[in-house]
Amino acid sequence: WFCKLNNMTTPFARHGHRSSRTNGRKKAGVSCSNLNGSKKQNQKRKSSAHNYERTDDGEQFIEINKWIKLDLKSNVLVSNDAIDSGTRILIELPLFKIGRPTQTSHPANSLFLYHKFINNVKKDLQKEILYNKYPIKKLNKNIAEHTQNLKKLIKKNNKLNDNSVIKYNNKQWKEMEILQNIFHSYSLSLQLLSDPYHVVYDHYNNIRFCNQQNKNNKGDCIDPEDEKEETGFVSLNDDKMDKATTNIHNECDDTDRVIHLGKGIYERASHLLHACNPCCRVNVIDEKGTIEIRTIMDIPSANIPLTRDFLDDTRGTGISHNDEEFVRNLINDDINLIPCNIRCKEILSNYHFICKCPKCTSWDKMRGLLCCDASNSNGCKGILWSRPPYLLWKCQSCQRLVNKDALFNGLQFEKSAIKRLRGIEEIINYNFSKSIDVSSLLYPLLNECSTYLSENHWIIVRLLWICFEEKLSRNHLPHSLIYLKRHIESAESVNDYNSNPSIIMANKYELISDLLGYDELYKQESIKKAINLRILINGEQHSSVKRCQHKLKFYKDRYR
Repeated sequence: WFCKLNNMTTPFARHGHRSSRTNGRKKAGVSCSNLNGSKKQNQKRKSSAHNYERTDDGEQFIEINKWIKLDLKSNVLVSNDAIDSGTRILIELPLFKIGRPTQTSHPANSLFLYHKFINNVKKDLQKEILYNKYPIKKLNKNIAEHTQNLKKLIKKNNKLNDNSVIKYNNKQWKEMEILQNIFHSYSLSLQLLSDPYHVVYDHYNNIRFCNQQNKNNKGDCIDPEDEKEETGFVSLNDDKMDKATTNIHNECDDTDRVIHLGKGIYERASHLLHACNPCCRVNVIDEKGTIEIRTIMDIPSANIPLTRDFLDDTRGTGISHNDEEFVRNLINDDINLIPCNIRCKEILSNYHFICKCPKCTSWDKMRGLLCCDASNSNGCKGILWSRPPYLLWKCQSCQRLVNKDALFNGLQFEKSAIKRLRGIEEIINYNFSKSIDVSSLLYPLLNECSTYLSENHWIIVRLLWICFEEKLSRNHLPHSLIYLKRHIESAESVNDYNSNPSIIMANKYELISDLLGYDELYKQESIKKAINLRILINGEQHSSVKRCQHKLKFYKDRYR
């Protein structure tokens, strides 16, 4: 939001998550003694606000509830006991929330942030936020340079007077710099979706019937009731599906389905660490910025750090937007389908640390190459996996190690395939498909990839999804379902969605269940998988769970 930060790298202290948060203000050159008060006042304030628990090892915790506590030594949330998956462990309001700026990366956004902060937050809480609650090991040099440049830019303006909003002293400029560091390290992006599947459903329903409507206007009329009976596509606003029980909105309030609330700082939720295979998920509940934290996997014992996926803050709905770039299109899709190198690069550029979680240090299953394409291959048809920096590749069939140089042809083809895939994405996003035939570029690339890349490679998985969209836009429903099912099966083969549920995959399960005919058993199987994922993510009482359960009952009745 505030400035581009690409040069800050902070290695992890433990578990491969964000570096351990210890009080490092002295290292950063920030004096806290004048603003924090005496040590006795701080101890009184802390002892009155929380109950301390001291273990035999001398570690100190703040117990929040029966499930979680705050580790004061590492300044992270840890489990208080064993927790079952699907448990809501915390509901919290933000200490401070700022709306989404109209223009990102604008120099004045940092001024807007600090101005809102000093006018909407009490002074005592300001000091707690800046100097106590969110310690930073090292201040970011890019933010410091950005603040100095902004300071020089404002001083050149001679129209400033004593009543000007941005007439700050040196102490306030330093507080602005600290606040930006806190927001880059601890803030949560807030996007409220009434139900993500509604956006997905309307998008693909409009794609499917767009060309058909054009044919009807030309005179090639097809009865929509006959096509509905043939395909079994159930309208969410159909009379058979009660609108009150499914929480469906009308078409007029489509803009209300995605509400961008900006970013927020939370007293407890901001202390969650990062993991690409997290144990918790953060859901936004209302427009005030209230969030809930739910466990998405079983936590076996106490003192286990609680994690969330920082890239999941975008709350993607699984569809591409015109104003998004290639990487953002990948992140809007299922994050589990992104290769490790792209995922780590995004985390480094946005959150300024190198991810060393178990998923990033193990084999990258989304970037498999064929063993038979290696220069010293013995005809093995296995799949080669590697991990960053991708210097050695191991075959999962013959267990031999292959050097990077022996895979020169395969890696060169992978680079060219990424460029061609990027071009196809740009053609689709910027509506060049009216003058350029996407199918002439899409399907030859998919066939060529099958000769060098494994069937679970992220490029092939992405191409299958685009093929599904392309066939659906042409109203070729049977062919589109083939590509969608192949896409889902490829994703399931490399990801365990029961231990790492994804809202995007839940949307895809529900989408294919709506598109399949009533005589297909996979229709009921996919909606059951969608129910299981939605229960883990949102709880059994969520409207999306009730809607899927209602659909399952409806599908069973029609199948009988």
